[in-house]
Amino acid sequence: MTHHTVDYRVYSHEMKRAKAMKDIKDWLGLERFRKIDKAYRALRQPSRHAFALQISFAGISGFPVHVWYEELWKPPQHDMHVYAYYVL
Repeated sequence: MTHHTVDYRVYSHEMKRAKAMKDIKDWLGLERFRKIDKAYRALRQPSRHAFALQISFAGISGFPVHVWYEELWKPPQHDMHVYAYYVL
């Protein structure tokens, strides 16, 4: 198994989000990404931590997990302090 570390800090805000999503799709493969994405969209929103744990089993961690979570479910206002922690 290969481990990749990407420094997303070198990208602008929108570019790093796009790069994170591209990295997820490249890692999983587009077909598997679509299946997983579709399955999550059909579910009730899990906590960020539960989602991060589940996705970590696919080998994805860090900033890309949080970007994908937000693509699936926009964060509620009370959760914005957690969002700020992970983005900064």
